[in-house]
Amino acid sequence: MEKTAEVYNRVSDAVPSSVWVLFENTFWPGLYKLDPAEVDYFFGLISRNNVGIMLDTSHLMAANPDLTSEAEGAEYICSVVKRLGSMKSLIKGIHLSCSLSGEYQRRVAGKIPGVVNVETIRHHIISMDQHRPFATDAAKRIVECIDPLYVTHELFADDFSIPLDKVKLQRRAMGKF
Repeated sequence: MEKTAEVYNRVSDAVPSSVWVLFENTFWPGLYKLDPAEVDYFFGLISRNNVGIMLDTSHLMAANPDLTSEAEGAEYICSVVKRLGSMKSLIKGIHLSCSLSGEYQRRVAGKIPGVVNVETIRHHIISMDQHRPFATDAAKRIVECIDPLYVTHELFADDFSIPLDKVKLQRRAMGKF
């Protein structure tokens, strides 16, 4: 977190004050669980006000391998956001998608594959961080709880196309169709 803040502070003058710079809760130590103390610490290191969080719901769900349903995922995400207190206002956008990968995480914990190549790594990442569409009203509950300025439907497809069927499914789950 220190190095990220240091790099951003060095280049921040090049970013217009009207542009939001949103830091994502990527799936490795730092902001990934949105621990209030870590969020407060990180944003205390940043020297500008046009910053915030892009909350990736799939990353946050993957950080809790005990989740077994979309409803549990929504409850978990909303509890994490509530723990942020006034820092919730830092969340300006969300990457909305679902990941229920606990069974996979438990199955592979501590195991090193026999062959490590790009395909093995890709499979491991998408098995943990699934970026599937929400199909239930859990999506609506998450969006209402966070009330973001921006919602990005960050959903995986088999190629680099936009998975319109998945976007439509998730928008229906949000009550937008």
